[in-house]
Amino acid sequence: MESGAFLQTHFILEKAMTVSTRNELGTFNWVKPNRSSVKLLGVQVRGKNAAYAHAAYLVLTAVAAFIQMLIAVALTLAQWGWQLLQLIWRLALATPYGLEVLRRKLRNRQIRRTQMGLNSNVAASFEDWSEMKVIAAIALAFIAWGRGRDARAEISWLKMAVAASSEPADLPSCLPYLSDVAGPLSQWHRSDTLLDDPLPILARTATLAELAARQVPADRLPALLLSIDDLVLQQGPKTRLQEQMLTVFCDFAGLRLQETSN
Repeated sequence: MESGAFLQTHFILEKAMTVSTRNELGTFNWVKPNRSSVKLLGVQVRGKNAAYAHAAYLVLTAVAAFIQMLIAVALTLAQWGWQLLQLIWRLALATPYGLEVLRRKLRNRQIRRTQMGLNSNVAASFEDWSEMKVIAAIALAFIAWGRGRDARAEISWLKMAVAASSEPADLPSCLPYLSDVAGPLSQWHRSDTLLDDPLPILARTATLAELAARQVPADRLPALLLSIDDLVLQQGPKTRLQEQMLTVFCDFAGLRLQETSN
């Protein structure tokens, strides 16, 4: 059935004007339906029966067109729905990572503001430290600050832990400087703010990370940080503060922290 056939309207001038439509069945006269004609199975039918046949044909054609339209709309909606589900799924997968990135950015902004309010005299003295002193300070900070302890109290344990481990040569080389950096670290840790507030500690960690990015070669810094992280684990599972210190250090030192699952 061709729906376009309904639009083929013929104007027939006889004694009076009539309007007829030709389709696959025959001709339907809109002005005088009784003059319509239909050819069914080779038999020509005229009159009311032909008009009824045309009416049935029109109804069936309209129903078929309506069903076809519904199918097209349903397929379009199904396609849009599938695309929407895919988008929602991708957003669901990306949302935790995106929220974590946003959270870290907001936290780092807060850390930078906190850095400005910390005791700058102690931090300024760190600028003259050698590379080995910086490494010693980072190791002591993670071991001591991360567990709420005084840096000077962790010197002996850190020396024994490094001596008993097969860490890179840079860590044993920094051991003679532990006593030199423990005093300033302890003084800095106790100044300005309460010990139970993690934000100042994270701000100090960020300052050490920026110092490490300037003083320690970029090709050695990631391995050193991993070695210090291994030393931290020798005292037991990392505290939440130590986890935060690690991410802050990586962010401010320009390192990318990639978690792996076993």
